[in-house]
Amino acid sequence: MLGARLSAPKFLPTANAFLVEIFTSFEAAGVSSEGAKLCRWLVLHGQASMQDIMGAFHISKTTAYRRITKLIADGWIEVHGSGRSTNYFFKATIFRTRLTLSPDLKNIYELIKQGPLLGSREIAMKLNIHQNTALKRLSRLEEKGLIHKHGSGPRVRYSI
Repeated sequence: MLGARLSAPKFLPTANAFLVEIFTSFEAAGVSSEGAKLCRWLVLHGQASMQDIMGAFHISKTTAYRRITKLIADGWIEVHGSGRSTNYFFKATIFRTRLTLSPDLKNIYELIKQGPLLGSREIAMKLNIHQNTALKRLSRLEEKGLIHKHGSGPRVRYSI
């Protein structure tokens, strides 16, 4: 399910940016192995009719319908058309995205990833930066959806 807890993003360094992998597998997101195969196939082929899916997986119309219905309900697949002109599309088409992060942001992300919930003061001390600087960088990471803020006031803590 899309709402299922996905693994934390992975940073893969490139020449002048980081490749951020924010999705590792359908199975890790709670999709059945049969559903995962169908999703991967749709990603490669772009769209498919019921007949295409039945032929590709050598399954009955009932089985194909059951798998597709589950994936539609979970938000993985979109339906376009009706009747014989119905086509199925994979909904979330972006698995990887380039995200340029400064080394400072990456350092903060890696620090949060390593340990328990940390506050801006602890992060600032460990990275030898001012607390306000740490707060600004934490805000940027939070805006990008890479970290989560817990609590309020001086007891705010951050996690992946």
